[in-house]
Amino acid sequence: MTAAMMQPYDFPMRGRKQFSIIALTALTFFSMGVMLPPTADARPPRRKKRRQRATTGKLVLYCFVKGAEVEIDGKPVAKTPILQPIELEPGDHRVRVHKRGHYEVEEIITITRGQESEFEADLIAYAGEVRITSNVKGATVAVGGKLVGTTPFDKDIPAGKVELTVQANGYLPYRKKVNIRVGQKHHFDVILTTIPMIGSSASSDSITNKWWFWTIIGVVVAGGTAAGVVLGVNKEGPKNAPFSTDLHLK
Repeated sequence: MTAAMMQPYDFPMRGRKQFSIIALTALTFFSMGVMLPPTADARPPRRKKRRQRATTGKLVLYCFVKGAEVEIDGKPVAKTPILQPIELEPGDHRVRVHKRGHYEVEEIITITRGQESEFEADLIAYAGEVRITSNVKGATVAVGGKLVGTTPFDKDIPAGKVELTVQANGYLPYRKKVNIRVGQKHHFDVILTTIPMIGSSASSDSITNKWWFWTIIGVVVAGGTAAGVVLGVNKEGPKNAPFSTDLHLK
């Protein structure tokens, strides 16, 4: 390497000025980028929202019998079908599902926070609804010879062929054989008939119940009494008669 090459490069004056201008410009832009406030587009980074921890759980109830009553912890909640989950506090809950004419279902369900618990209520029908009305209030109702209530009567009777008996004091008993069907409603309107009194006419149209019958009897009795008085007077004759009415034949 020659001595000329080892000597430092001496920039010409023009080159030095250009280099100074470029360096000054770069420094100016750098300082502006640092000192200028952020623009509207320079938004701060978003903070991730913390997911709130669930404080309750949900019960999903399935029941294929419409109109069944649903009770939770002894309180009525809704009737089936229930389309939305039921929100409950965590812990054990007593769930009862019932409907007339069906065996009820009752179970303890545990609810977990933030989770869904499922419960299927399988109601089985066993009876029909029987309603009995009568013209006599408080008449006894018996099914198959067993007393089950009084009129007006509205209860569930197990399905099958049975004999209904409705009776009350002073009335003839009413008996009828019926076929009670599962899940159906049965209505009986019973008219009880009074028992006729012994020794009296059963008909209200008896001649002794007519007003004119006793009027005639009264007239006859009065006429007979008057005739008897007249005959009695003629037979005895007047006590103070001036002459005798007896005739003596000679």
